[in-house]
Amino acid sequence: MSQTASGQRVALVAGATRGAGRAIAVDGARRDAEPPLLPPRQRAAPRAPERTPQEPGSPEEKILIERLTAAYQDGDVAAIVALFTDDAWLRMPPRPLEYQGRDLIGTFLRVIAFRDGRTYRLEQTRANGQLAFATYLPGAAAPNDLLVLTLDNSKRRIRAMTRFPPQTSV
Repeated sequence: MSQTASGQRVALVAGATRGAGRAIAVDGARRDAEPPLLPPRQRAAPRAPERTPQEPGSPEEKILIERLTAAYQDGDVAAIVALFTDDAWLRMPPRPLEYQGRDLIGTFLRVIAFRDGRTYRLEQTRANGQLAFATYLPGAAAPNDLLVLTLDNSKRRIRAMTRFPPQTSV
């Protein structure tokens, strides 16, 4: 993957014969497949994480858990988005996808995660002391992914959600 002088990303696609290849623009295909992202120069700089411990089991955390779990089970994207702070981040390493703000997070959830009426069952856990959830599609025995949350100081809103795909065996 390389970048042209105008900033367009291109990929070299190998042809059928040795040495043949052509550069194709990949931004258009990516735009068609994913909700829009802000170019890197327009993204807000990530804030330094707050260093307050997130006490497990606080009443505020319990309410957030109940609301998030119900919203995922119902496929209620609006209710999920309402739990995020205005400047929240949704990140999905190792993929270079990140969305900042309720509007972009909501677009991703509607178009990708909850497409075709999908719903999920959440199982609460902890990851490095942070609130986390394993997500399961209906009837699935194996988790779909792991969501690790960073909460704001009030423990009532999500500042960041990091989605980790399941480990695959080789």
